[in-house]
Amino acid sequence: GLDNLNAPVHVPVTLLNLGPIDRADEFLYYWDGFTPAISKLVETVDAERCALAEALGVKPITIGEFFDTAYPTEGEELWQKVRSNEAYRHITAPKSVNTRLIFEDLPTGLVAFSSLGRELGVATPTCDALIQVANMIFRTDFADGGRTMEALGLAGLGADGIQEYARTGKR
Repeated sequence: GLDNLNAPVHVPVTLLNLGPIDRADEFLYYWDGFTPAISKLVETVDAERCALAEALGVKPITIGEFFDTAYPTEGEELWQKVRSNEAYRHITAPKSVNTRLIFEDLPTGLVAFSSLGRELGVATPTCDALIQVANMIFRTDFADGGRTMEALGLAGLGADGIQEYARTGKR
């Protein structure tokens, strides 16, 4: 899942737009909801994701690099690339806070990043903070049932053991 860019984008954008989502306001998710300030948070989560990949010996592609190669976009800043992407122009925001953008992407993405970070000794303070905020808002524990190293059977393997498992399928 380190190449899945949904969680680093969806969780921060959704959490920081919960007010309008909770009111069921009409707005364009990426064009209106992906602001310059929120973009900085997305980039910070993405940097943590990239640090995890590098700790496993993988050369990651950043979200900015992804947009440079996947879509015809304009601008230097991530928010400019996202908001100039015509493929995203008409995507509307969810009408409920109970959205897959939180309930799927958080336990399968940010929880996995956080757990992997603890396994590898790589700090993930932004992922951890977003998880804690979501836990408080939704009165749940997203790690419970999420993709943790324990749930995946990877706890205690460290970087070498996880790399070996990825190559051979053997723990």
